Amino acid sequence: MAKQLLILLIISLGSLQISYAQIEDEVTQEETDQAVDSLEFEGPYQKTHPQSINAESTVLRLQKGNYRFGLGGYARIQPIYDFEGSQQNDNFVVIDIPVEQKAKEDRFGILSNASRLAFEVLGKGKVSGPLRIYIEGDFSSADGNDNFRLRHAYGQALGFTIGQTWTTFSDVEVYPNNVDFEGPNGIVWLRPAQIRYEKKVKNWIFGAAVENPTDNIFPGILAEDSLSFVPQRVPDLVAKTQYSFGIDDRSHLRVAYVYRKLYYEQNDVIRDASGWGVALSGHIFFRSNFRFMFQATVGEGISKYLNGVTGRDADLVPTSAGDLRGLFSLSGMGAFEYNFSKKHQATFTFSRYQLNPTDAFGPQDLDHSEYYALTYFFFPSKIVDFGMEGLYGRRVNNNDRTGDAFRLSCVFVFRI
Repeated sequence: MAKQLLILLIISLGSLQISYAQIEDEVTQEETDQAVDSLEFEGPYQKTHPQSINAESTVLRLQKGNYRFGLGGYARIQPIYDFEGSQQNDNFVVIDIPVEQKAKEDRFGILSNASRLAFEVLGKGKVSGPLRIYIEGDFSSADGNDNFRLRHAYGQALGFTIGQTWTTFSDVEVYPNNVDFEGPNGIVWLRPAQIRYEKKVKNWIFGAAVENPTDNIFPGILAEDSLSFVPQRVPDLVAKTQYSFGIDDRSHLRVAYVYRKLYYEQNDVIRDASGWGVALSGHIFFRSNFRFMFQATVGEGISKYLNGVTGRDADLVPTSAGDLRGLFSLSGMGAFEYNFSKKHQATFTFSRYQLNPTDAFGPQDLDHSEYYALTYFFFPSKIVDFGMEGLYGRRVNNNDRTGDAFRLSCVFVFRI
């Protein structure tokens, strides 16, 4: 893996050098400096997650003409302690909390697979305007073997974002800064490949995108010979509208909508089911150092977009008529964040994910889940973060049986 990363870096540097030879100095150096130092690039582009790597944290910078290349990342070390009854996952996934068979012993572990590497190109041209190319990955692969995983790979220019990054249905500005790598259950949390266009008009931002579709059928029903997966034919269609207001226009409200057409095969016939979702989100600054963040989501067939259930095969479920339909779900998240100073931050986060039971669900299947986190972060320098957190999760099944879990954790972040 180390050899693969080194080869990737050499290829990136070599490609960048070739590009430099083709770049003409079309703008002044002062304009270039302003563009490459700007995190928003004067445009409507969606901001990054609070734990993402940005231009200020790149350790290696190479500049030629109108463009700058940066290499950055961080080592993220997270000790965890799970108390009796907790799940045995490294990530705090609430729907995985055991109900019938609880763990009998406490558990201690140290995690490092959320460490990240990122490559970034920033610049500005008279035609393209502010330009950004970004690639980021970590070692939290789905197979649990700490293999390298691609998180982001996209370019931004002329209002377009093309590549893999946060879905247009999400609102990363309202994601709380948690120690827990998993984050609140039920929040919109997906990074699909997409083509997105955004336009800023005064205090408004409008956006629309086509995103890579996937379908997930509820476990168990595929055992029936009459049902099978088929390739999807229509991209997910997503749109958003955002309005900024308040102190320095730092507060905002956003409404996002997604429409999905999900195909499957039943009795050798291609059928389809519709999915839809609406998300209302925002953050409100009561003072410059105190804000409330929230997100509420409702829809059918959108489980792949929701944290804690994405990839759990819960988009389509059977109906009494024998065909499939989108699973209805409702989720909400809220968080209060208070910055005592530039070095000290505290956050309280809560969320809930609710399913609408169907005939496909048994008494031991999930009815709803709850997530609570109390977090403190200390930022002693630009390259070191330290955080502590207490987590509580609760799962409730359709038969009203419950399971809960409690975790204490801290994190050390060393930026390179």
